[in-house]
Amino acid sequence: MKKFTTTLLLLFSLSLVGCSSTKEEVTTTEASVKETANDFKAAHEELRLAFNQVQLGQEANEFAGGSSLSQLEGLFGTPNKHETLKAGDVDLDAYTWTADSVTISAQLYKDSAVAASISNFAFNRQPSISLEKYQGLSQGMTYTQVTDKLGEPDVVSKSVSTGRQDIQAIWVSGLYTNSGGKIELTFEQNGLTTMTQVGLISNEAVTTTK
Repeated sequence: MKKFTTTLLLLFSLSLVGCSSTKEEVTTTEASVKETANDFKAAHEELRLAFNQVQLGQEANEFAGGSSLSQLEGLFGTPNKHETLKAGDVDLDAYTWTADSVTISAQLYKDSAVAASISNFAFNRQPSISLEKYQGLSQGMTYTQVTDKLGEPDVVSKSVSTGRQDIQAIWVSGLYTNSGGKIELTFEQNGLTTMTQVGLISNEAVTTTK
């Protein structure tokens, strides 16, 4: 089996400035209701929800089984850009989709996605995540366990490569914060490894300010 490392540089260097939203009523589909109940739908939210359907190939299967280009086009349309990237011993096909400021990137090995990210997006969500909820997270929690507590991250990246599976995620909406709040989490082998937050306030502070 050839070895490679995915070269998609993802969330922590990506800007969230310029995320826009519209004040359209939420469409009552199962997916959108879960993410934006009682809120307004963000611009290009359908792309963010479609991103959850992107599958990555698995090393045990020689990285086959990930979403193909045709499947990605079914989710996001025709890519705006294509290039070939060197990754260790192999070449990866890198595709980019853009919709206003929202950017979706994917890297494919033999027509199987091995890395994908979505950036410059933010849900329109009422605050529900306090400092205490963040402090309830712990290392080793799975990505699903975290999203069950916090909801879907606004921007996310995921990749597989030889000996590694990584997810990076950022929450900027739905936070109780005085200004500029953010949660950044990293998962390795589907276990939470690093977590940082900026600007979250406690339930006590939320109650005081209401």
